[in-house]
Amino acid sequence: GRLAMLEAQLAEELARAAMPPARERLQAAFLSNITRAVKELFGPEAGLTPYGSAAAGFGMADSDLDLHLSLGPEWEAQMALLEARQEERTRESAGAGGADGRPTGGRQMVPDAVRKEKVRLMTALARRLTATRSLQVRS
Repeated sequence: GRLAMLEAQLAEELARAAMPPARERLQAAFLSNITRAVKELFGPEAGLTPYGSAAAGFGMADSDLDLHLSLGPEWEAQMALLEARQEERTRESAGAGGADGRPTGGRQMVPDAVRKEKVRLMTALARRLTATRSLQVRS
């Protein structure tokens, strides 16, 4: 009766909203291509891990593809070193007072080296990706 009709309507709506298989294939091809570019740029230990609704199989027709970028142990060690140096500089500058003798708040005084390095790396990746024709996936 009524329950069967509601179930049929729900199934129809879910089928209409679900990610089409062709889009799933495009996302898989894109992930493969971009992972190859990441490894070429950052080394064989680097990689991308999909997460979110599309990766879990719950993606809808308009779902994006969420990716976590791991640069690998060598890059992660460099980031940790940058973070340690930044913390040291922050502590040093936080102890120095301004003209009025009050602490100046070291975080504002010290350039964010880690953030700048991450921006530099992502800029390099973006340049590589835009120059890589193999990333262009067509339906």
